[in-house]
Amino acid sequence: MPPLRLPPTAALSAATAISRPALATATRRLTSITSHLPPTRDPSAIFWNTASNFSRRTYTATVAQLSEAEPAKMKFPGGCYCTKIRYEISLDDADKDARTSLCHCQNCKKFTGGPFGVTTKIPKSAWKVTQGDDLVKVHEADNGSGTILHREFCSECGSGLLEYGVGGFPWQRAEMPANAGDFVYVFYGTLDKPTDLPPKGEFFCSRRDNWMPEVPGIFHKQKIKE
Repeated sequence: MPPLRLPPTAALSAATAISRPALATATRRLTSITSHLPPTRDPSAIFWNTASNFSRRTYTATVAQLSEAEPAKMKFPGGCYCTKIRYEISLDDADKDARTSLCHCQNCKKFTGGPFGVTTKIPKSAWKVTQGDDLVKVHEADNGSGTILHREFCSECGSGLLEYGVGGFPWQRAEMPANAGDFVYVFYGTLDKPTDLPPKGEFFCSRRDNWMPEVPGIFHKQKIKE
């Protein structure tokens, strides 16, 4: 918007045939109006000042709302071997809320078919099946210590998905609290990017195969509770 300027008296009189008294009156009115405007060389800048102030207020309010909103959760997708089952893990803080570990117990070796099992412990509420929920099968059995271990796997390809202790058989669970509580143990290899949640420790190191070296840089426990 161009600056508001009063044309020279002669030009204005010639163009509009306005009388000098009328021109003086108009000048006084314009002076009265501009005296209330913020100090600026361009009276039209009041519009831009107002818009700027409004924008600052809007920006400040938006920032305040965003600061009060919950932070975005960290997502860790994964799935079974045949890809018919997909899941997602949502964590507030991966370092605090997840713990990947190796386990050398006989039960883990039997189920995984390897020299040890690797699982990532997460809150049960962080786990969600996003595809193929109807293909998830369950197996429950005594893990050898009196705890019933609940395992879920894909009925198509057999991939293990997660496990957790449920305390006992269905008729015993009222008296036997769940071993894992509000946590589940996701099989590490099913994560799309398992290295995003690297191991923090080893359990049952006393049963580690003698040909396997100790994993450096993580904790080592000879038993599950130590």
